[in-house]
Amino acid sequence: MLILGGTAEAREIAELLASQPYLRPVYSLAGRTSSPRLPKLPPDQLRRGGFGGAQALASYLINHRVAAVLDATHPFAAQISFHAASAAAQANIPIARFARPAWTPAPGHPWLCVADVDGAIDALCASDARAARVLLTHGTKQIDGFARCRGQRLWLRAVDRPVSALPPNMQLILDRGPFDLEAETRLMRDLAIDTLVTKNSGGDRGATKLRAANALGVQVIMVERPSLPAPSIQIDSVQSALAWALSLTAKPTVQPPVA
Repeated sequence: MLILGGTAEAREIAELLASQPYLRPVYSLAGRTSSPRLPKLPPDQLRRGGFGGAQALASYLINHRVAAVLDATHPFAAQISFHAASAAAQANIPIARFARPAWTPAPGHPWLCVADVDGAIDALCASDARAARVLLTHGTKQIDGFARCRGQRLWLRAVDRPVSALPPNMQLILDRGPFDLEAETRLMRDLAIDTLVTKNSGGDRGATKLRAANALGVQVIMVERPSLPAPSIQIDSVQSALAWALSLTAKPTVQPPVA
């Protein structure tokens, strides 16, 4: 089974499958971070780098006799999800997509929802924006556009240093989660943050920043998830991923002949 990784749940699923008979997971990571966390698998069951498009991925699936694909990439890694769906169809093998449940705003704490990072920048630059001190947790892509937000001070939290230079009004916080509620609250309070910009990655691990924002009255600008292909099998928990994988190894029931 090929597991397209990039999330904490993908690592957990890979390690669970490795302990099961009749299953040999191969964990693949495109690799945007310089020192990613990898599952505890033998070296020959780990691969780094992209495949080169849907056709190349289909060739990989066929040539390596892959029996099934689990797409457990980040909710915003849209391109690989489309490639995976196309490649699995070409190889005529089953594919399931793991998707964390999306976050929803808590009662009394509405969000400003935008379609993409450009929408978040437009919201911050709007004449009626009340943002002055902003924490960005959306990743290191598209940071150049934040130079338009000249009336705000910005802090970008990221695992790796961005490739492009930071805008003059932006400071970098290099840190890796998960972060607990106390740490998130302390960070926002110490920096006097009034606005949080983040992506709707979903799941429990990253939700503490939202709880901290609610507690401190910090407004949230939420970048909504992109549209993704809808596979016939949708999975939203580690245990359901394990159950699906095990179902592929089950022997079909043979009905006795009718007398």
